[in-house]
Amino acid sequence: MLSTDRPTPNKKRFFRETGPSAHDVAHSSKSSEIKQLGQKQTTGVTVLLLLATVLIGWGCNGTADEGNQYANRDSETATPEQVPPPPESYPQGEMARPVEEAFRLIQLDQYDRAQARIQPYLEEHPNDPMAHFIRGLADHVSQSYARALPHFERSVELNPEYPPVHHFHGWCLYYLGRPEQSEAAFKRHLELDPEEGDSHYALGLLAFDAGRTEEAETHFRSAIEYQEHLPHRHDGAANAYAKLGEMRLQAGELEQAVTYLETAIELYPNHYPAYYQLYRAHLLLDQPDQAQEYLDRHDEIRSHRHPVPDLGS
Repeated sequence: MLSTDRPTPNKKRFFRETGPSAHDVAHSSKSSEIKQLGQKQTTGVTVLLLLATVLIGWGCNGTADEGNQYANRDSETATPEQVPPPPESYPQGEMARPVEEAFRLIQLDQYDRAQARIQPYLEEHPNDPMAHFIRGLADHVSQSYARALPHFERSVELNPEYPPVHHFHGWCLYYLGRPEQSEAAFKRHLELDPEEGDSHYALGLLAFDAGRTEEAETHFRSAIEYQEHLPHRHDGAANAYAKLGEMRLQAGELEQAVTYLETAIELYPNHYPAYYQLYRAHLLLDQPDQAQEYLDRHDEIRSHRHPVPDLGS
């Protein structure tokens, strides 16, 4: 029996393999990078901005709340090369201690404690946009998107010029099955940060789901343009190449599909969805030995990333 990470060819479904899963992200390289932020000597605002930019890409990972039709879609994680400055409309200097402490708990993957730490402060300071953002982020990274949504919405309302909140707002809406609102949030993010590759990738996915293939390809190519030259964002570029490969595979352009998919695994050697798509491509090319090699590599990485039993991370 095929596992849920192997979509039936040509069958439309919400689950598509688009990159490393939430398990890969939350418990591997990005987790360690976030923990390292605690060693940096920065102000509260700068630390929180750095968290947001490191976490960009987490927004598209994992499973949603019960009933979410987009659950189990995989995607990438990525970090911009430089931390954007705080928007002028947001106060500079040290953040409120509970907000800072909640951020530190998120660094430690202690999401329940982060939520508990910031909630009393938020109840006393309901107009603090960063507190709403961090409260929403704590829910978001624990995949509680329905709980995160009102906090992101309130943060947007209070400080609409803060770019990262629009990005996470977009992924939150995406997982809650609201593609039109999600698209609007990502477009707003790109108005504020036009070269954010992960939001281009997100818009590509939304266009791809809606059957707007030319638009999807444009966004995937933008995701590549803004990420491929950055070593710490190769995984994001790999996701875009993998989607281009999937599109070519669906169109029957097998050689071009293989080229894109091989580029994806060159950039990110553990991109197991690309190996599965290469398996499919080589079967269609009547190259069963090569197909089996790619399938074996897919299964090896998948098994390592998701030890049995797989609880659906």
